Amino acid sequence: MKNSLWYSRAGIFFVLSIFVFVGACKTAAETKGSKIEKTLVQKKWKLDQLRNVINGKYGCYIRDSINTTGVDYDKLEYTFNADGTGKYVDEVGKSHAVKWNFISSDKQTLVFAIEGNRPDIWETIVIKGEYLYATENFPVNGNPNNMHSFRLKQVP
Repeated sequence: MKNSLWYSRAGIFFVLSIFVFVGACKTAAETKGSKIEKTLVQKKWKLDQLRNVINGKYGCYIRDSINTTGVDYDKLEYTFNADGTGKYVDEVGKSHAVKWNFISSDKQTLVFAIEGNRPDIWETIVIKGEYLYATENFPVNGNPNNMHSFRLKQVP
């Protein structure tokens, strides 16, 4: 009788521990997600580094250092507003309205839509300090096997 009572209490404790652990993990993930979103909308972002493969050709851009892409990325700038809107300044300095939103609960996948263009999907988003890291696949002339891997840096 004593053993069965002990096993019952141990079982109940184990089950309750699982609920507490799962709840803590969910809360931590939600907190991390809201921190990512809060950091994203705090300041503007500029392209700091980019590696791409477009139609089988590799290119590299590192701000103030290397550019083998054939595109001047120095003017690129991203602004994210908390309401899901924003602004994108392209490589020639033209400003475009954007809409954006996270499409994964862990806030690591984002739809980024520039006015008049097909939406881009940014994946594996990580924000560390003043940097945002992401990748995106996109089609070029019907070829879907093109990729950017990039790092944005917050700017004042």
